[in-house]
Amino acid sequence: MRPNGIYCFNFHRIGDAQGAEFDPNLFSCTVDRFEELLRFFSTNFECISIDKLIQMRQNNTPIDRRYAVITFDDGYVDNYKLAYPLLKKYQLSAAFYIATNYIDNPSIPWWDEAAWLIKNCEKGAIQLPSWLEPINIDGGAIEDSIRDILRKIKTDSQATMNEKLAQLRLNAKITMPLKVKSTNLFMSWPQIRELAGAGMHIGSHSCSHRILSHLDKEQQVQELVTSKERLEHELATEVTSFAYPVGGTETFTQETQSMVCDAGYKLAFSYISGIIGSFSSSCDYQLRRIAIDNNCSIADLKRILINCKVVAS
Repeated sequence: MRPNGIYCFNFHRIGDAQGAEFDPNLFSCTVDRFEELLRFFSTNFECISIDKLIQMRQNNTPIDRRYAVITFDDGYVDNYKLAYPLLKKYQLSAAFYIATNYIDNPSIPWWDEAAWLIKNCEKGAIQLPSWLEPINIDGGAIEDSIRDILRKIKTDSQATMNEKLAQLRLNAKITMPLKVKSTNLFMSWPQIRELAGAGMHIGSHSCSHRILSHLDKEQQVQELVTSKERLEHELATEVTSFAYPVGGTETFTQETQSMVCDAGYKLAFSYISGIIGSFSSSCDYQLRRIAIDNNCSIADLKRILINCKVVAS
């Protein structure tokens, strides 16, 4: 019953969010649910790769059926260990957007450190200097508290991400132990090369995963160009697509889109919900995606799709 269009489904982590040491909200679904979703995509859509999408865009191919594109952001190792085997099983392609700094120098990313600090904080509330009021973290679900505080951190452009993390550590009065800091969360270059060799698309998710609209022009260009060059060096192939870190409406600008184009990318994905109903050159660098989260069931996904807007991209 859904209209023709390109449905870009986006995942982050695969696995069980229960008892997660870091941000539980990043777990899109369990392994079993992921397999159910892959069967649903295969049955109800023509599943295509990013390369096919780029070809369709360049040829202005009519969008005369329902197409599905599968994407993953960040480069977590569970993408390789848990999602990749199922993608192979169902002979499906997916795109993996990599923040290269976390591959070159494995560390806990800022959003997961923030989540850990919130989960382990013994205070009842968190308040950074630029916030007008604190956010309570007791008396409710910790997942909600993490989501609320991360949303506040992401929208606060008055300080750098490193400064906000330092403020959060100070406010929470806790420091992440070395054992936790050494947790290996991301894929390695050999694993990423294996994905690429198996026909998976590898794209850039910047170097540091900082919010581009919070950076000056020189910093944005560095994030776009250096990550692309790093991926191309490791994979020995052209990197043609980009996904904005965080990806909401306030995380990139029209100027950012121009810089993405100038860096040599052929398209870029946002994290704004929508179905691509037709191609438009003005939207090539803000393609919409449909988030898969909260262990989304098939019934849940159908409800999401019923309310999803069809837009030109």
